[in-house]
Amino acid sequence: MFLGTNRIFFSVGLQHLTSLQHLVLWGCPKMKHLPDLLLPSLLSLTIDECRKLEGRCSRRGSYWSRISHIPRIRINGE
Repeated sequence: MFLGTNRIFFSVGLQHLTSLQHLVLWGCPKMKHLPDLLLPSLLSLTIDECRKLEGRCSRRGSYWSRISHIPRIRINGE
């Protein structure tokens, strides 16, 4: 699933995508939040050009506990 270019992200209903394995968030400078629980089926999460999320999703960020179960996490190319 790809979300980007100033689209508004709604977490409502995301829990129904039970087979989702790859999620790319790109070019969403206004996006500030992730759902409380991301799908356990996620194998990769990529976050690029989402300034407000980047710090929260870093290893020291407040969202790390929400995403640390994902095997491959890439934030701004790292």
